[in-house]
Amino acid sequence: MHAQGAHDRLRANRLLAQLPATALHRLAASGQIVEEAPGAQVERVNHAMERVYFPLDAVYSILARGEDGDSVEAATVGNEGFVGEAVFLDLGLSPFCTVLQIPGRALRVPAPAFRSALADPCLHELVRGFVGFSLWYARQTTLCNVRHRVEARAARWLLMTADRAQSDDLPLTHEMLAVMLGVRRQTVSLIAGAFQRAGAIRYRRGRVRILDRALLAASSCECFVLRRDGVGRVCA
Repeated sequence: MHAQGAHDRLRANRLLAQLPATALHRLAASGQIVEEAPGAQVERVNHAMERVYFPLDAVYSILARGEDGDSVEAATVGNEGFVGEAVFLDLGLSPFCTVLQIPGRALRVPAPAFRSALADPCLHELVRGFVGFSLWYARQTTLCNVRHRVEARAARWLLMTADRAQSDDLPLTHEMLAVMLGVRRQTVSLIAGAFQRAGAIRYRRGRVRILDRALLAASSCECFVLRRDGVGRVCA
């Protein structure tokens, strides 16, 4: 990994951007920038996690799965954080299933190298802060899923995903969005149609393009602003 150019790319991740140059160099030297296929499973339930991921413009979904095999998104991680909380918490076997949702780049670091890097107090504090924030937002998401209309949750999800991917053009199918929101595909079709007629988005052949962020934000619940401001505090 060539030093300066690679380090500039790594600073697309908002946690890595706060590391001193020497600490970033040590972490980068032990990993590599990767681009994996959509749907790639990077974390499996009851398996030890072998690698930690710092997304640059990739977006990952942490899924909860029922006994019937149906999945619903429990959390989303993009360039504001990292995937590998089970490694940080030294859980041994992960309780999570995490898949690549929006393809893009990430810094992939072997778990042993990540544990060694945590000896750096700056990295440890940044990662600890993000884990604490994630726990808080998981509770907020539970409230959101119970109290807020699915249209508002869909608008929030699209805006947050666009921010993480650093693009308003997203590769998204109705089936994927249905899993993320925990609703039927037909419900997603109705919501996407309403947003498209209003001029907020354009949906074609598995791609969603946000045309009017302000209009979409007006349809979103307050959880979008809460997470954006919370991320801003963690990634100040």
